[in-house]
Amino acid sequence: HQQQQFENVLPQMRIVWALGRAAEAHVRQQFIRAHGKHRVIGNWQCLCGESTREGVGADFVKCTCCGSPIETYRELVLHDAELGLVGSPDLVYVAEDGGYEVVEIKSIKKDGFTELTGPKFDNVMQCYGYVDFLRRTTGLRVGGRVMYVAKDFISPRDSPYREYPITPHESAAKQVLATLRQGLVEMREHGQSETLPDRLAVCASPASKRAKNCAACTLCFSL
Repeated sequence: HQQQQFENVLPQMRIVWALGRAAEAHVRQQFIRAHGKHRVIGNWQCLCGESTREGVGADFVKCTCCGSPIETYRELVLHDAELGLVGSPDLVYVAEDGGYEVVEIKSIKKDGFTELTGPKFDNVMQCYGYVDFLRRTTGLRVGGRVMYVAKDFISPRDSPYREYPITPHESAAKQVLATLRQGLVEMREHGQSETLPDRLAVCASPASKRAKNCAACTLCFSL
């Protein structure tokens, strides 16, 4: 139906997103500096951008165009051809046992940071999606963890980082992911047959909160 949706983004939110990206970049830079590029998996790039290299970083690989090392980190891009999904984990590194560890980095305000007792489930789901994909495609042991970074200044006696392995929550995440994957399969089947999938349960009527906030609400309930 060529339905176009637009959302106005406040400049305040753009600043918040920029702070979050800066925190992620800082954590990656510190990790690479401490453990070495040879343990970090990503899309490495030279200074001119002509040469790229996927995998672990290496100092001896140089661009044939500008001669600079291919050492600028870019996130690894994962393609799930079966479902048509693309995702980029914040950091993937090689563990001591040769397996992979996926790290999702989330910046969080001071109040929320101090109240943390474990990872938020939506963050667990995002991390587990990458973990599951890498397990299926590499056959290696792949673990995952969520690292929270305090956006605000906290006491020097406390670490500004909190890291939580997702292992205790993997069973629940696996069940949710299976449901989501099945939903995607059904959506693709409907797309191929040009039929409409079932409406979301949270959109029982045009007056539902989820439906009212959707730009396609009028079109959806007129079909």
